[in-house]
Amino acid sequence: MKKPSNRLVFIANMQQKKQCARNFSLAAAISLSITGLISPAWADDTDGKYGGMVEEPGHTLFGKYSKQITGEWNNRLQREPSRSNPTFDTIKGLVSNSSAAIHNVRDGGLVVAPGHALFGKSYQQLTSEWSNWLQKEPPGSNPAFDPDGLSCHFNQKGKIWFLAGTFGGVADRVCKVPANKGIFFPIFAAVSFAPEFLGEPPCEVLTSEVDQIRCDINDDIPIAPNVGLEVLINGEPISDLYSYRSQSQPGGFIFESGPLFQAFGITSGDRFPAVADGYWILLKPLSPGVHTISFSADFDNDGEPDLGANYTLDVQGRHGRHGRHGRPSLED
Repeated sequence: MKKPSNRLVFIANMQQKKQCARNFSLAAAISLSITGLISPAWADDTDGKYGGMVEEPGHTLFGKYSKQITGEWNNRLQREPSRSNPTFDTIKGLVSNSSAAIHNVRDGGLVVAPGHALFGKSYQQLTSEWSNWLQKEPPGSNPAFDPDGLSCHFNQKGKIWFLAGTFGGVADRVCKVPANKGIFFPIFAAVSFAPEFLGEPPCEVLTSEVDQIRCDINDDIPIAPNVGLEVLINGEPISDLYSYRSQSQPGGFIFESGPLFQAFGITSGDRFPAVADGYWILLKPLSPGVHTISFSADFDNDGEPDLGANYTLDVQGRHGRHGRHGRPSLED
């Protein structure tokens, strides 16, 4: 496949082991358990499973049919209040166990699920805000070209802290992050905008500008199995990364082309409509201390990442006020 254009592309790596079957099995197990609480007679062992321990429907045990036992069981439950009722104990256990399993799938509950928001910011909103954030610095001080993390603090504001990938290779970066900040970064991202990218085939047949731009950006976003994506949070992989694809808000947004794209020959100034697209990760605030975030992309699927970054984040215990070189870094 062709490699993405150099418009604005930042990548992280693919996790190939999907969790769809695992999630479905978890949901089925919970549903079966709750159903069993109401009517254990529904369990069937006609194929000889469970070593013959389950009685078939219509059979008796100790002289009692399943329907009789079900009625006696329901009457027993009515005698106990909720605080001491065995059903509530079981349901609480099921909910607790299922919640733990779901959190484990989403890496200890740190990852905000696709379609959800953090501090009132959705993936769609943050996609466009991140694209404009990256434009504010020229290549010499831009976080995407940062070899060690010295530019990590530039132009950060609000309750969400942005991280950048690279235009090529894998960078190792160390930076301090204030307390109580969400973390947002692209696994892979690109942006397209008018008028520079209008009329690109095969999108020129579409009538509206925003539809043409959205069509154009779709051509720059690789899909499985053409790219390998991987994200590690404190050494733990995030699963099903393809489900984290998100596009900026419908109708497009105003792209503030700045010093970064000026270095690529695109004049500064607002562009509309613009559409950003890609795979993104939004993390809830990390606990104070040292954390690692790694992301990379393998376009050739040869096991060697083409782009990416390894971050060591020192999350502070209180808010700071200024970034390096006296640049504002926080919005209190």
